[in-house]
Parts: sequence; C-alpha cells; structure tokens
Amino acid sequence: MPPEPSGEEDLAGCFIHAWSATIYLYTIVRGFLGITPHASESVTICPYLVRDWNISVKRLAVGESLLSFELRWDGTDIVATVRNEGNVIDVDFGIVVPAIADCLSATIKRRQS
Repeated sequence: MPPEPSGEEDLAGCFIHAWSATIYLYTIVRGFLGITPHASESVTICPYLVRDWNISVKRLAVGESLLSFELRWDGTDIVATVRNEGNVIDVDFGIVVPAIADCLSATIKRRQS
C-alpha cells in the first residue's frame, strides 16, 4: 500500500512511477528506434521509419562512447547522420520501411571528422 501523502514535495519522485515507465521506454528504444546494444563495443540501430517523421537521438551511451544519430526526410530521400564521441565502436545501421515504400535503393557516404 502506498504511503499517505505528507503534503511535502518529494524531489526524488516515486520509485513506483519510475519503474512502471520502464516498459514504455524499452518499447521506444528497442522497438521503435531499433537500438540493440552488444556489450560495450557495438550497437545495432534499425529504426522503423514512418513517412515525414524525423528521428534524432543524442548522446546514447555505448560502453565508453556517446553515439548520436539523426534520420530525416529530404524530399523522397532519407538522410542519416551518425556521430561517435569516444572509443571506436561498430555500428550496424539499417532502416525498416513499410513494404509499400517507393524507396528501393540506398547510397552511403562516409565522412571523417
């Protein structure tokens, strides 16, 4: 049974609410964004991309590295940008598009910074 409210604000929040939010965050990170870490040296990113939705993830911790990526639509093209801060990691990157999509090819450009 939860404790009775004391009238004082608890800055730590309620652990029950934090715990119950985990499944929603898991669904977004693993399901919608397709992020699957593999220990500290690699990660798979394969989001479900809906037409006209842009996706941006910043400073995702993978081992000792911070990974940021962005997917955005540019007309009929999908532009992906991946940045890594820290140790070198392997990134398996893909995009899941609906079967009725008219995007049938991909071009990958690599730029060192």
